[in-house]
Amino acid sequence: MIEQFQALPLTGEGARAAYPLVYLHDASISLPDWVQFVRAHDCGRAGGGLMTIRDCRGLIHALFSYRIDLDLRIRRRLCIGDMIVAYLPGRLIDEAIAACARDIAADLRCDTIFIARPFAQGGEAAPCPTAQAPGARPHASTSLHQN
Repeated sequence: MIEQFQALPLTGEGARAAYPLVYLHDASISLPDWVQFVRAHDCGRAGGGLMTIRDCRGLIHALFSYRIDLDLRIRRRLCIGDMIVAYLPGRLIDEAIAACARDIAADLRCDTIFIARPFAQGGEAAPCPTAQAPGARPHASTSLHQN
């Protein structure tokens, strides 16, 4: 993990701490709906869950959900979705997210990592307010292969 950041699971008890980032991303998501979403994903690391990337002060800069799936070759694949990122200048937050995904994949013995990008019904990329922030880099679907 990148020294300035720490990856920690998000459980039902910590849902309120992550809500400001969620609200900045999509103000239509209410706190009760967010808490319900977090509790529904709080099933333990082996079955998937939610992760946060925090700085040394405990502020949450990114969060995402993850689950285990099988690819076409019947290999274990870590699937990352529901990603919300408060972008900072530079690439440290991206590197922290990638390092966290690699650590989870290694712990869960996954061969590949897939990071999803949502699309609207018309096929174009769905708008993402946090990605549209000044200086933010565009999201892309990414597949990282473990060696």
